[in-house]
Amino acid sequence: MHATHGPRHIILVMVILLAGAFAWHSDATRPAAKTTPSTMVTVDIRRVFDNLEEWAHLSSQLQSLAEDLEEERIARRQRLTNLEREVEMYEMGSEMRQEILQQRQLQALEYESFVDYSTYKIQRRKVRDFRDLYERVTASAGDLARANNYDIVFVDDGAGDIAEVQDENVMQELLLRRVLWADGELDITDMLIEHMNAAFDETAVR
Repeated sequence: MHATHGPRHIILVMVILLAGAFAWHSDATRPAAKTTPSTMVTVDIRRVFDNLEEWAHLSSQLQSLAEDLEEERIARRQRLTNLEREVEMYEMGSEMRQEILQQRQLQALEYESFVDYSTYKIQRRKVRDFRDLYERVTASAGDLARANNYDIVFVDDGAGDIAEVQDENVMQELLLRRVLWADGELDITDMLIEHMNAAFDETAVR
């Protein structure tokens, strides 16, 4: 004997169906939540380095180092020249001549080693200064971004006149670029330069 469904059961089913239909309709017609677009800005990294007081200071120190090393190289070269002149004052096969020739040979090796060392030292110093300053540029860009609610700071590698690139490097330069165009209002290069120069001046005063 089958149980019969009473009016209450039918009404309950209808309520459940209507509630489900209403919920689906509400979800389907509810407007999508608005998302805030990311705020993106750009920086001309070449112009940043060209106008940073700290980079000028580091470049000046590097130039002083290069001049000191060049002065030492010239002095070493002069000592070699003096030995070359001195050796001619003694007869072939003489003990003194052999002694001077040995001195000259030793100093020539030291001279070549010094030249290689100087080149390495200057290059290493240049790379270290650039890397360290680039890290400070990145940190300063982050400070500005947080202070001004920027979400992303791009390096505008499309900045600069392509006409300044040598002909044989034009294709490579173009292929390496990732930014074709950016509105000038998005550029915060001057703001970053001012921010970093002010921080450097404050540090220099201390």
